[in-house]
Amino acid sequence: MDQQKTTKIMEINQTPMIGCHVGGGIWKEDYNAILSLTMVGGTLFQVFPCQAQGHFTKAPEKRYLTLLKEFKYILHAPLCFSLGKFPSLQRFKNFIQWINQYWLPEDGSQLKVVVHPLVYGPSVEIINTLVKAYQYINPSERIKICFENESGSAKKRTPTIDDLFRAKEICGSGICIDTEHLYAAGHNPENINYSKADVIHLNSIPNYVKFAGHLDRHSYTRLSDSKIGSNFIKHIFESMNLKTPIILERRDNDILMDDVNFLRDFEL
Repeated sequence: MDQQKTTKIMEINQTPMIGCHVGGGIWKEDYNAILSLTMVGGTLFQVFPCQAQGHFTKAPEKRYLTLLKEFKYILHAPLCFSLGKFPSLQRFKNFIQWINQYWLPEDGSQLKVVVHPLVYGPSVEIINTLVKAYQYINPSERIKICFENESGSAKKRTPTIDDLFRAKEICGSGICIDTEHLYAAGHNPENINYSKADVIHLNSIPNYVKFAGHLDRHSYTRLSDSKIGSNFIKHIFESMNLKTPIILERRDNDILMDDVNFLRDFEL
């Protein structure tokens, strides 16, 4: 027990588990986040494969893709590519096929694609929609579509984390758990079973975010300043699969580096 209390996160990190989101996408040549994280040994990134709805018909910029494929990476579909934003499931399926054509890792590993499931209604309807969508898209074994939990809405019911868990049980879809979204939607991040997660967005809860207030804000708040303290971080690492990628979604490289160093020294 004493040994567990003094074990640091980075000492159990036998895989490129902790990484960051690269906000620039393939159209801006924004390499700052990649270069910053690689300076402290980072090898995992989450990126937008495109930024505008019409762009997924084009080939990615070769220089960016060549640089990215030197590392481990996952993709995050921009909001305009959310499940409920497409005029048809066929168009969403075309988007996934485009990813399959250009973005698969060269080492043969599975590529995780995080998607916002912007569908609304009662739990049963939402679960059925997610399951039917996943089965219709029928991604190859090389791609895992991971539905991300939302911060929710006061006006209409969005998918809850339990809805996503149930959809995964039925059809095998993946789950991305965002810790700030949990709190904003009315869930305590310390009470979630992270072993079911395929991707984790380890995001801080700013002081101005109310519990169940449905506010999605986390890009500029350090983990050390999180509203609910750091106990939820300990719970995540004690309950998760240690091969699950953890992404720090930050828009400030100084905050990103502070969080990396915070986790480097964090004791379990």
